[in-house]
Parts: sequence; C-alpha cells; structure tokens
Amino acid sequence: MILYLLFRLTLLPFLFLALIHPKVRQRLLAEFKYRIYSYDYDVIFHISSEGELEQSISLIEKYENMRVHILFTSLSALEKVKKIESANIKFSLLPVLSFNPFIKEYCVLLWKKPVCFFMCRYDFFPELVLFSYSSYSILLNATFKNLDSTLKRYYYKFSFNSFDKIVLASEHEKTSMNILGLKKDFRVYDFRVDHILKRKKNAQKVLLEYGQLVEFIKKQHDRYIFGSFWASEIRYFEKESFEKTKIFVCPHKLDFNELKRIENGFKELGLRVCVINNVVESTFKDSDVYIIAMRGILCELYTLFETCYVGGGYEKSIHSVLEPFLMGCNSILTGPKINRSTEFDFVKSHQGQIKSLDRITKQIISNEGKLTKTLDMPNEDVVKWILDAKT
Repeated sequence: MILYLLFRLTLLPFLFLALIHPKVRQRLLAEFKYRIYSYDYDVIFHISSEGELEQSISLIEKYENMRVHILFTSLSALEKVKKIESANIKFSLLPVLSFNPFIKEYCVLLWKKPVCFFMCRYDFFPELVLFSYSSYSILLNATFKNLDSTLKRYYYKFSFNSFDKIVLASEHEKTSMNILGLKKDFRVYDFRVDHILKRKKNAQKVLLEYGQLVEFIKKQHDRYIFGSFWASEIRYFEKESFEKTKIFVCPHKLDFNELKRIENGFKELGLRVCVINNVVESTFKDSDVYIIAMRGILCELYTLFETCYVGGGYEKSIHSVLEPFLMGCNSILTGPKINRSTEFDFVKSHQGQIKSLDRITKQIISNEGKLTKTLDMPNEDVVKWILDAKT
C-alpha cells in the first residue's frame, strides 16, 4: 500500500500535462468543487454511478434519522445525488485525480471512521479497500466476474475480505464465494428490487402527468417498447420486425446527435418516425416508430407494455432488465452482451421470460407468452440483518 501511495504521488506532476484534455480538466475541477466539507456523518455509502445509487437508495432511506454521507465516483450520478441531498444526507466526489495522502479532503484514508461504511460493488480503489479494513463495513450487490486468472482471484479475495458482511447480488455468486474460499457472513438480495417496486406503486400517479401520451400508447394494440436504446442497435433488427407494429423508443442518451442518429436509422429502414418531446396530442403523428425524448419515465412506461427490448446488449452490456420485469413486461429481449448483468440472472431465476439474441426477428418479437413472477418478498430479514450491524 505504501508503494501504491508513492505511485499516486509520482503521477501528480503529470496531471498538469493531462489538464490539456477537456474531460480530465472537467473531472479535476469537479473534484475540487464537490470535495468533502464536513466530517459530521454517521454512515458513509460509496457508490460508483447511477446504477449503484439506485441499488442503494432504499437502504439509504432506512437511515433517515442518521447523518449519511454519499461518496460517488462517476459524474453521471451527480444530478441524482443532488436530488436526494437533505439536512441529513450530504455528498462528495471521490478524489481520484486530486488524491493527496497529506491533505484530508483529498484522501479518504484520513477521514473520520463512520459507524458503518457501505460500498456498492466495483470501485475497489486501494484507498477504499483500506478504509473498509479499518472500518465496520458492508458490501452491497456483490458480484464476481471473470475469475479466470490468479491475479484477479487474489484481487477479489483481498478486497472482499475487507468487509464484515456481504450482500450478494444473486444466488450464482455463492459459487464464486466458495471458489475464493471466502468465509464471510452474507445474504443474497438485490436492493434495487425495493426501489423499483416503490416506483411501480407510484407509476399510475407519475403517468397522470403524461395522460395524453399514455392514452395514445394504450390505443396501439400491437405495441412494443425499446428501453435504454442506442442508435447503433438498429442494424441488428430485421426490417420485418417492425411490420404492423408500433414501436416506442426510449433512448439511453437524449442528446441531439443521438436522437438524430436513431431517427435517421429507422427512416433508412423505410419507417415513419415521430419524435415526442412533449405530451401535446397533436404531436402524435401516425407513424411506425415513436421516439420518446423525455427523461425519467421509462420505468413507469414499462407498465403499459407486454413485450420490451432492453438496449445495451450490442454495446458494452445490457441496461436494466429488472425494471421491465418487475413493472410487468411478460417478455424481455436483449442483445448478446449479458455477462456483466446480475439482473439477467435474477430475472431467469425468478421464472422470467427473457432472451439474449444475436439478431431480433419478427417471429421472436411477436412471441409474447405469459408468465407468473415469483419474488421472495419482503426483504425485512435482510434489512434487519444489516441494521443490526453497528447502527
């Protein structure tokens, strides 16, 4: 660890050269702006990005009477973290580029030890692992991926041994625990289930604000939704997939260029495209594809569809399949890249009809099928197990 700290220090002079790059400069300025200002906390949650925040939010809410500090790594989570900031919930950005072992604000190892330190998987920076070793700590949504090398197995074992308790993301992860020889107190649960079910309970209320859009969607009998969709995925669909259907597309990115790429991609297939960026009924032109360019309602929209396609499976990895599954979609289709998704395993283990495909055809997308979902609810035993820790 001393060698690691020395290595990080040797990089500091080169940081000034890296500032020429706009993304590096943006990151460094953000770390200065969103550094920790107060150590007046009881509990710390470290999250990587938006996904990990959603996985942790239901547990964060359990600590409403304690002072919570959220430490996050990716700037993509900033806006969502800001929304939950309150008198008892504060946040800061992990000092990655600005790391300095001699300045408290920029070195987690110098921070006051909390009553409990939570990490929601993935970002095992050495300073966070050491902080975990020195604190009472719990790992949430733990996953083991690619244990195919001795170095990776050692890395996982060293990191996971720093936690007092571990919440595994799926039953499948128990096998990896045995492979690594980890003797830890653990449970299996995905806390994102709680958060999504809460959204499902409020979905009808949320969709009231989009009444005209909802009524328009309900009128389309042979309808499908493409959630978290990327323009690059269009080429994997056979043109016949869209015959006599109405496709509602919720893009993963809502910037102008991506929306244009999606629109043009469908038009190149000879399909009529309508972009919906407000809920005025006059904008719902008769089309084959409707691009819903509105943020924050995809999860609720899933309640209106039987079949969905979840994007990302032709990019790095599929996006959330847990959302459509819990929201009521009876058939879920994805691209082939599912290796990083514990949610895919979760849906399959709960009798969900989910398929990972190299290409999407009309025959496949029309094969809806019905299913009965079985969920081990409620999760009060897991929550009690965590809350009984030291808090």
